[in-house]
Amino acid sequence: MQVFERARMNHVKSNAAFCNDEDYVIAGDEVSNNLLVWDVRKNSVVSWLQGHSAPVRAIATSSASALIVSGAEDHRARFWLPEAAEP
Repeated sequence: MQVFERARMNHVKSNAAFCNDEDYVIAGDEVSNNLLVWDVRKNSVVSWLQGHSAPVRAIATSSASALIVSGAEDHRARFWLPEAAEP
C-alpha cells in the first residue's frame, strides 16, 4: 500500500477518485484548496489543479474521458481536463 503524505487533510470529510483509465488518483488538499493529480504507475505527482478558494469536498470523474468535476466549500463546481490544468 502506497501512502501519499503531501496532500494535507484536516479532520473533515474529504474525497478522492480514480480517473477513467485508473492511471491517476485525484485528491483535494485542504490547506491549499487545490486538487492533486497523482500518477499511480510512476508513484509521483503529475500536477496540482488550482482554482478553488475553499476546501474541495467532492470529486467525480467521467467514465468516457479524462474530465474531472470538483465541488468545494466556495460553492463552485469546476470542470477540469488534467492535461490542461485549467478549470
